Amino acid sequence: MNIWNWVTSYESDNWRLLRFQWSIFLLTVGARCNQLAVAWWALKETGSASLFSIIIACTIGAEVLSKPLLGWTGDRYSKMKIVLFCNVLTMFSAACLLALSFIDYFSITLVTFAMMLLGIAVGIRDPIQSSIIPQLTLLRSIAIAFNRKAVLSSIAMLLGPAIAGLLVSTWGVTIALIIDFALIAIAISMIVNLNIVGASSTIQTQTTQSIEKPLTTITPPWHTLISSGFKVVFRVKIEFYLALLAMMINLVLFPFFTIIVPFYVQETIQLPAWYIGLLDCSFGVGLLLSSKFLPRLLSFIRFRDRLLMTGFGLLGLNLLAIGLAVPYFILPIFFALGGCGLILINVNTAIVRTLATPACFRNRMVATVSFFSSLASPIGSLIVGLAIAHYGVEITSLLTGVITLTLMLGVALVPNIRVFMRMSEDELDGAYGRFYPSAFR
Repeated sequence: MNIWNWVTSYESDNWRLLRFQWSIFLLTVGARCNQLAVAWWALKETGSASLFSIIIACTIGAEVLSKPLLGWTGDRYSKMKIVLFCNVLTMFSAACLLALSFIDYFSITLVTFAMMLLGIAVGIRDPIQSSIIPQLTLLRSIAIAFNRKAVLSSIAMLLGPAIAGLLVSTWGVTIALIIDFALIAIAISMIVNLNIVGASSTIQTQTTQSIEKPLTTITPPWHTLISSGFKVVFRVKIEFYLALLAMMINLVLFPFFTIIVPFYVQETIQLPAWYIGLLDCSFGVGLLLSSKFLPRLLSFIRFRDRLLMTGFGLLGLNLLAIGLAVPYFILPIFFALGGCGLILINVNTAIVRTLATPACFRNRMVATVSFFSSLASPIGSLIVGLAIAHYGVEITSLLTGVITLTLMLGVALVPNIRVFMRMSEDELDGAYGRFYPSAFR
């Protein structure tokens, strides 16, 4: 079965999940059109990179903060209604930007406000994309569902920038924003009548039932729900340490692509800008192909914890490649391996986190871990920028690779990681509630 048939098949999981994931795909492609259009428009009108950076900083800040502050809404209210609300908010943001572009009026205040609304919508919706999966498919199809999610995300990463660049360069900012608005409208229409069932669990222990019952009978205040997300992550030791590992990955991976790669291509090997695109594309190809084919190739590795360590190893090799001055014609291969490694890390941790967390805490768990991971991006950018200034780009890249390979060894030290990573989907369902009952009270 080819990739297209696989991502559109009805055989392995529910048609509701397929509609939901394809709607997210359209939103992601539309977001790329929006981002490039706004960037091009802002730089053209202001001619100032610093003013444009203010827009980006406010957007990212709104997205990052909305995850822990509003992540509880996905546990308290209907996840599908929350997603629809976020999509409508995204459409309102796109409509504001489109109206401003149509009348040719650029206001940095209004544009920043519209982009912040978009950031809030993305920050709320992103954790739900994972936590809602058990309500849209069967337990036996959870792994397939997360792999398909990764495939569609990878395709969007490859197609989105290309479509956005073509639209902006050929027809201009307004047309790109019209396409974004149209994709959002289609995405909303795909899920507006989509019903979801309760938790997919067929194995409900007394512990899990006692955990979930208070949430339905007693409604805690919003500030308690916010703090409970952090408490759960801190008390479930495996998730606390996995969150630290995720922070360390983002600490080196985000600045690797935003700072190290452009600097290395421009200043060290002195190749044109298209080579940066080639490396990014190679990483995306690794993400795409590994989601479909890598599980079969690595079928001899039976346990998720070993797949997780393999992922850190492949990603570390990618980061080491620049530090070791690998020839430029071989470098894309290492980036493809890095993409494969990132999929192994993300998919296996997401499956365990989503299934093992009791349903009434699932979205807060995902949102809080995502928040910790996002916090590392600006810190890593600052550290890497200073390191390049003092030690050079190759030494800095070498250090990031060594850090990532060290994290591979750190996986083995995470408490109870073998216990949870080696469970079947049926055993994982609500497992954190059984092993850490006090964390969810």
